[in-house]
Amino acid sequence: MRKLGRGVLWSGWAMVAACGVGSVEWCAPAGRADPPRSLVADASPWSSPEGCEVALRTRRTRARRPGHAAIATWNVRWFPDGVPFGSRERARPTNVDWLACAIAWLSVDVVALQEIQAHPAAVDAMARLVGGLDARTRGRWRVGLDECSGPSFQHVALLWNTSRVRAGELRTLGALNPRGSPCASALRPGFGGRMRFAGGLDLHVVSVHLKSGDQPSARALRRRSQEALPIAFAALQAIEREQDMVIAGDFNTHGCGACTPAETPEQEIATIDAADASFSPGLRRVPVEPGCSYYARGRAYALDHFVTTRAMRELPAGARATAEGVCAEASCATIPRRDPARALRELSDHCPVVLEIPDRDRD
Repeated sequence: MRKLGRGVLWSGWAMVAACGVGSVEWCAPAGRADPPRSLVADASPWSSPEGCEVALRTRRTRARRPGHAAIATWNVRWFPDGVPFGSRERARPTNVDWLACAIAWLSVDVVALQEIQAHPAAVDAMARLVGGLDARTRGRWRVGLDECSGPSFQHVALLWNTSRVRAGELRTLGALNPRGSPCASALRPGFGGRMRFAGGLDLHVVSVHLKSGDQPSARALRRRSQEALPIAFAALQAIEREQDMVIAGDFNTHGCGACTPAETPEQEIATIDAADASFSPGLRRVPVEPGCSYYARGRAYALDHFVTTRAMRELPAGARATAEGVCAEASCATIPRRDPARALRELSDHCPVVLEIPDRDRD
């Protein structure tokens, strides 16, 4: 079994050590035919920061099913700079206030985050995000991220509302880094912990970010991380023997155009689905509707997924996750490259994806 490490928590304006062992901290498819010119309605929360704030004020948030817990995953593109730290690329800073509004609009309890930076300015931006969420939801949000260090490192993280969720045993899951140690080669470990929801639902939630790229070497690294998912589950069970797990994040299912034979993104997803049946303790990918979560050069792709334990009784067999944001507004249609939706520029080129699970004691 691979060694687990502790993560780091950000709460309000301060960074604090993660919970100790045994304690509980309350703390795609290719683009479709070209769409009409107007992809995002003016009144949509994804049209502008102002549109989002109006939606919140008038209580036009995402429709949430009563008696369900809601978990989201969102790759927020090198938060908060939009580019790697120290890069010579033109900065594309995250609109932090809009991001806080957008997460509040999603009406979720937990968010698995990817591409989080941790240099001093990023810590300040995360504090602004947490404060913005507290103000907009009347909740109390906290964030934890993996233990890897270095100003340019790209972290995976969990963000949750403590008024709805109790989080404990947050851990860096080094087995999910395909190089064999948590922070090797600037690749990502997983970051997970046990989440106890207000209605009684109790499960492990893990944020992941697999290697990107459609080259054979990248595809091989993704496969190693996929094969390590049961190892990560066993590591969490060694701490707290909870049978249910939700793995959420950017699986980077690009396919492998340079492989022999070549593999399309759809074929890579199908390979994951086929492999799920052989995983121990038995995992399954939850389909996403509409079938995309990422835009590149105007085309939509499916990169972000939820994988759960197959034996999770609370999740119906036909459950679906939903892609929100521009992906939902445009129905995964091709977007003119000369005029991309504003949210893709100021929030992320990924869309948030939401999974709802019955919170059993409320049903």
